[in-house]
Amino acid sequence: MVLGESLSAVLFDLWRTLAYSDEEGRQRDEENVVTFLKSFNPAVDIEMYRGLRKKFHTDLTTGKLSLNEVNARIAEEIGAPPQAATTLTKAVEAAVVRNVRAYDGAHDVLDGLREEGLLLGLVTNCAGDTLGLLRKVDLDLFDAYGFSDEVGVRKPDPKIYVKVTGELGVGPERCVFVSDEIEDLVGASKLGMRTVHVVRAKGGRIFDVDDYAADFKPDASVSSLYAVYDVVLGWVDEGR
Repeated sequence: MVLGESLSAVLFDLWRTLAYSDEEGRQRDEENVVTFLKSFNPAVDIEMYRGLRKKFHTDLTTGKLSLNEVNARIAEEIGAPPQAATTLTKAVEAAVVRNVRAYDGAHDVLDGLREEGLLLGLVTNCAGDTLGLLRKVDLDLFDAYGFSDEVGVRKPDPKIYVKVTGELGVGPERCVFVSDEIEDLVGASKLGMRTVHVVRAKGGRIFDVDDYAADFKPDASVSSLYAVYDVVLGWVDEGR
């Protein structure tokens, strides 16, 4: 298939779009962390720990603080000794790696889009060795990456999208952006990208965002990654 000039690349969000954290494993590991922190402060519970994580989440995912620096601040706030941060960091890093999973269809869809001649980009709010996580689940399939902790901003800041489109060598108007988050899609749409909303259940999330764009309508909404492929190829066939 020869692609029209109007569509050259598909950019994806990572978490809850292409990959997720196993809920049972995540909860078990979170409980183990809380048990560890309780040994220093009996008042610590799940809600307190989640609140502390959320407090430092933006600084973590924009690279202002490392994971160990965040955990040092958490340790300080609960009255744990500084060395507890190192133990906590190792536990959190191991848990993320242990629990990461790729959604059904992720590999097939990325391979299929590439076979159609489309460039692939990843734009994600993240921290730590994200490329290592991608390799673990065989999702290191992209031509360009935008990691928020490296770029220094989070979606929907335009800088992180433009970093990826620039590396791909295409304008935003020739890209599709795929995400489960409306907030991410709004940011991409403002740059001229077409948008695909992957609708996921919202249960079990820690870092919910306000839906400030209730009136925003993505160009397409789907419930599976296979449907993303169908939508994008439909646009290509239409010569849009």
